[in-house]
Amino acid sequence: GPAGELLDHVAAGDAIAFTGSAETGDAVRFHPRVRATGVRVNVEADSLNAAILGPDAAAGDATFGFFVREVVREMTVKAGQKCTAIRRVLVPAALADAVGSAIGEALAGVTTGPLISPAQGAAVRAALRQLSGETTVVYAGTPGSSAESFVGPTLLRALGDAPHVHEVEIFGPVATIVPYRDVDEAFALARRGGGSLVASVFSADAEFLAAAARRLAPAHGRVLLVDASIVDAQTGHGLVLPMLIQ
Repeated sequence: GPAGELLDHVAAGDAIAFTGSAETGDAVRFHPRVRATGVRVNVEADSLNAAILGPDAAAGDATFGFFVREVVREMTVKAGQKCTAIRRVLVPAALADAVGSAIGEALAGVTTGPLISPAQGAAVRAALRQLSGETTVVYAGTPGSSAESFVGPTLLRALGDAPHVHEVEIFGPVATIVPYRDVDEAFALARRGGGSLVASVFSADAEFLAAAARRLAPAHGRVLLVDASIVDAQTGHGLVLPMLIQ
């Protein structure tokens, strides 16, 4: 929410930490008082977190089911209003239709709560319009209310290169399926987020999971690797402080 005149009163020795949109992050960094006093600023902004389904998965198998369940949870918990929520759903191109259908079926039984304000609802709808030229709608849920702060769960699918999918974080119950052709493209697409808080990888192939850890770690704060042996014990993609679980 708005900070009022708070930044007008910062002084040398203060520190500012901010998590949210890149636009607001820049407003904090370049605030005249912040620049004049040299206040230390730490910003985590627009995290385009990805979940990756391994190329070994098949429609309807256990790994496929774990993956779909996690995406649905991250889209709907807190109406998708988490800095760690899944925004990009990276899947083998041959499974894109099956993944879209499975997520859509699961979302059909979910009603999400409101966004934090009508202004945030308007921001989500504006961002959806921004992506409309490079995505298609796979599933669009009915809002839980006609109030402007409600947005139904929405699953998109990227068409072609879709650059804005990797640049615009929609802070609500929205995710985009991004098909990949091979392993190298999967990791390259994940890195197009420009550095994210978390990436999760679902696979039964130990070699693929090990490669994911190596390839994704430099661009992500946390990499979660999930196979059947830990699926019921893993922290979940979007847990903000996984180290607090014992």
